[in-house]
Amino acid sequence: AYYNKHLHALEEAVIKATGERKRKLSIILEGYRHCFMDPSTTFVSAMLAVNLCWMLDACDSIGRLDYVLGDLLEKDLASGKVDLELVREMLDNFWDFFERYNGWNLQIGGATPEGKDCYNTLTRECLLCNTRHKTRRPNLALRVTKNMPQDIWELALDSIMHGNGKPTLYHDELYIESLRKYLPEIAEEDLSMYALGGCTETMIMGKSS
Repeated sequence: AYYNKHLHALEEAVIKATGERKRKLSIILEGYRHCFMDPSTTFVSAMLAVNLCWMLDACDSIGRLDYVLGDLLEKDLASGKVDLELVREMLDNFWDFFERYNGWNLQIGGATPEGKDCYNTLTRECLLCNTRHKTRRPNLALRVTKNMPQDIWELALDSIMHGNGKPTLYHDELYIESLRKYLPEIAEEDLSMYALGGCTETMIMGKSS
């Protein structure tokens, strides 16, 4: 019922809109038609689904946004399904939601279960968004690996320099090593999927709370 109420409101908004707003709302509407009730296949649809589920779950911590949605974003940018202007507008709204509704942690970077590094276009756009917003929330957490790209370092330090104290930096290998040592019951493939609730409360994404 909640989903259908939003869908109906979007349909009415598209009918009334004109110009650039109509174009953007039409993309949002198309994404919303195919999110939440079915697996998302585009970045816009997936971002809307994540946001809707997060709102229903009382707006705590979101986990690894770039790990979950990064590949979809890069695919859609390459095909022209979405442009960076709309992506940045969606992220700006997402940051605003974190602040208004007292959300907590959003985590980017770090290792994948396959042992690769997860730094992508969405990682970079989250850091740029964080620089634009001097808000308390989200408590943006950047997982730092020994091979983290230099431009990620520069974007992170630039954001911190602009005065919002974020992102916080987390030593990825040490976190995973400590979890392996002190919590041996955690499956090996789940170690890299640790996420942070609130400030630094350690959880496994999708398997905690």
